Amino acid sequence: MTFTDCPTICNMMTPNMAEIQEASEEQGLELSFVSFTVDPATDTPDVLQTYGEQYNVDFSNWDFLTGYDPNEIEQFVEESFHSTVLNDPADPDIIHTTDFFLINDEGQVVRSYDGLNSNIPPIISDLESVIH
Repeated sequence: MTFTDCPTICNMMTPNMAEIQEASEEQGLELSFVSFTVDPATDTPDVLQTYGEQYNVDFSNWDFLTGYDPNEIEQFVEESFHSTVLNDPADPDIIHTTDFFLINDEGQVVRSYDGLNSNIPPIISDLESVIH
């Protein structure tokens, strides 16, 4: 979860995910990365493209998703990640989890990681165990 106007945590989480992407590529792991915005009204595909480019992401296996209704994302986050998205129109920050989620081929959350901590070796180990 991210949003491009985030005044706090997203600008730390996205570079951490980019480091994980780079490390997984160095290990030859074939996997997909997905970030979805919690602010689809602002984050158009072009805005998300520019945002990803700022962090030098490899778009060949990293998708930035938008275009859904905010209620849909709130429901999805609750059902899939047992978390919440809180959007107070008076506050520029949209509250969302700082976790990254490892999801298997069946769409199940296998593990979560603190997206503000870039301790990559255990994440790569988990990725290898899920892929192989």
